[in-house]
Amino acid sequence: MMNTNRISENLKANLFELTYTIDEYTRKDMMNMLCERLKKILDASNIVFYMYNKKQLNEQITYFSSQYPVSVKTLSPSRFIAYFKEKTNITVVNEENPITQKSLDQMTFLLKVYCKENFSGFMFITFSEDQIVSLTTLEKVRIIIEQFLSILYHKRHQMFLRERNQLLFQLSTKLHSVHQTIEVLERFYETIQLIYPTFRYYLLMSQEYENETLPIKMIEYTGGATLSPGTLAFINNELQIEYNEVKKETNIYSPLSGKQGVYGVLQINIQQIVTMIDEEVNFITQFTNMVGRAIERTTLYQSSTQLVSDLQIINVASHDLNLNLDQNEITDTVKKHIFESCHPEQVGVIFFSQEREEGLESFDILDGSTEYFTTQNGIQFICHVYEKMKQDPKPILSGNFQAEGIDTLYNSIMIIPMWSSESIFGVIIVAHHIPYYFSFDKFKFIQSFVQHASLAFHNSVLKEQLKQTAITDYLTKLYSRNHLDKKIGEQMSRSGRGAFILFDVDDFKLVNDTFGHYIGDKVLIQVAEIIKLEMKQGEIAARWGGEEFAVYLPHCSLAEATERANRIREKVIKTTQPQVTLSSGVSTWTSAKKDTVEQLFIRTDEALYEAKTSGKNKVVQHK
Repeated sequence: MMNTNRISENLKANLFELTYTIDEYTRKDMMNMLCERLKKILDASNIVFYMYNKKQLNEQITYFSSQYPVSVKTLSPSRFIAYFKEKTNITVVNEENPITQKSLDQMTFLLKVYCKENFSGFMFITFSEDQIVSLTTLEKVRIIIEQFLSILYHKRHQMFLRERNQLLFQLSTKLHSVHQTIEVLERFYETIQLIYPTFRYYLLMSQEYENETLPIKMIEYTGGATLSPGTLAFINNELQIEYNEVKKETNIYSPLSGKQGVYGVLQINIQQIVTMIDEEVNFITQFTNMVGRAIERTTLYQSSTQLVSDLQIINVASHDLNLNLDQNEITDTVKKHIFESCHPEQVGVIFFSQEREEGLESFDILDGSTEYFTTQNGIQFICHVYEKMKQDPKPILSGNFQAEGIDTLYNSIMIIPMWSSESIFGVIIVAHHIPYYFSFDKFKFIQSFVQHASLAFHNSVLKEQLKQTAITDYLTKLYSRNHLDKKIGEQMSRSGRGAFILFDVDDFKLVNDTFGHYIGDKVLIQVAEIIKLEMKQGEIAARWGGEEFAVYLPHCSLAEATERANRIREKVIKTTQPQVTLSSGVSTWTSAKKDTVEQLFIRTDEALYEAKTSGKNKVVQHK
């Protein structure tokens, strides 16, 4: 027969001694020693504790014994709590017990132990079948053990909190000296694995990071009606808990938020259904907020550093672009800086034309653009871009570019329009085949760079237009006489030969007197267009003065030049309204004979005079 007082005093003395060693041993060691001492004091066959600790997310259900292995079944926290509520303080284990089996020739008692703040559990005490057990003694033992466990669990939890806070303090100290976001994530990942070593973790980030060791995923946002818990945590900046009864797991999603925004979400995957208490929820929230602020600081630091670097690059690029370059040199400079900054596969500089006839291509692909843009696919893509820019001239960044009926071969596309005042005059297209290759920061940088490039290109166009104006007749758009003189002189300084033709509109004063000067100007424009259409590469047409036109044909014989002059004369008769005719003089030069530009002009003018005085509407060669 058990002596209740003796057992009670003996147990108190043993447990009093154990309380002084709590800091020296792990919780498991302490519980195993408790089992051994109870077994000896109670003269029991075996002692087993089956405990549920709601504050211990790592391992909420645990068991300890005076002998191993232990024949117990692990219940889920929810099943355990339900079973715990069903039981009285002391019951006898029967065949239907869900945790342990009834032993043959032995009697097992189930004693409830409970502390509202820390734990709920059972103590299984097994005696031989012939041993006389007092329920009064067991109740006294239960109360004493419950008091000891309250002290043990409280102290162990305080130790856990101190260690955890120390880890957070160490992490916070380290993060203050970190300037790279990826290093923040690495240190964060190392620390949380120390705090919860048995869980799985995923970092759901709003932007990509180049790191193969961290479990980084991009936040998924499909735009559908049902959002994932991770996306909800990111959008609402609130911790989300998901219980998956099918997979028997718990997922916690805590936003990594700073003062200015949310930068990602920590997903904690627990391979069982656990009950989350406010203390743990608050800790995880504070932990991820601290990391979120560190990410915000490093992001701002990196952004400012990148901004300084970008400004330096743009400063150098602007200097290069402002060196009074021509269009091809500007294109090469633009291409060089874009390749250095974002390493694309293709760069195209496209000018839009405002004066093309309907049905013709309305753009020019500048020399220096990469080869893709001159292929059939490239031209088809440019046509698509041209139509899109006419409708909505806004910059485009796409990581998965798709357009109906177009195979661009490239997934990542940046399209930046070039503006002059309030009109768009072209685009710069940057492409790479890897999806989502260009970051948004690179996109913003290229936009800034293109603004400077647009100014340089526009200035080059104005410069070219000014040069063209200086050598072009305002009315007919043919070259001026000075430009023609210069070009003929340049060729005559080299070896070779050439032909010179002068045209004069017959009776042009009569046209002006009959139809007026406005119609007279229209006739001159018609004649100029006919002459222009007859010109081949390297040939020059100019307005000689008044109603006279001149044509220079390099490497052309007298017979060939005469034939060309007659063809122009015949087309003028057929197509001008009102109809006019031309008289023409033709002369040639060759390096075999000493000659000058002035002498060539005089000979041709003499031939023209002969044509005018011998009936007009004819071509005369200077023999």
